[in-house]
Amino acid sequence: MCDPDVTKNLAVPGGIPTCEVGEAVPFTVGPKGQLTAEGMSIPFKEAVANLNAYWIPPSLDNPSGDLGQVTKNWRNQPRKIFLSFAKFKFVGIAPTTYLVAYTLN
Repeated sequence: MCDPDVTKNLAVPGGIPTCEVGEAVPFTVGPKGQLTAEGMSIPFKEAVANLNAYWIPPSLDNPSGDLGQVTKNWRNQPRKIFLSFAKFKFVGIAPTTYLVAYTLN
């Protein structure tokens, strides 16, 4: 039976970065090409046209893996960053999957 509150907003669980609306989040590209910011680092996977893709593969407690995408303008400069994080854990006896997505301009 599904929990009727499946879409309710919950606190972001530990292990997933938190960002507030309007917060400036500085990002850098690390020495191995990884996308890094405070509290996170996602390895570089692929560059296609005006998009860089970053990815951490799924695991038992992270069912979707972590994903980062950086879109670039015609000068190859970053425009937007899309981030998606997932975490699986038990809340009491109920299995819960947290999905957190950010779009940064």
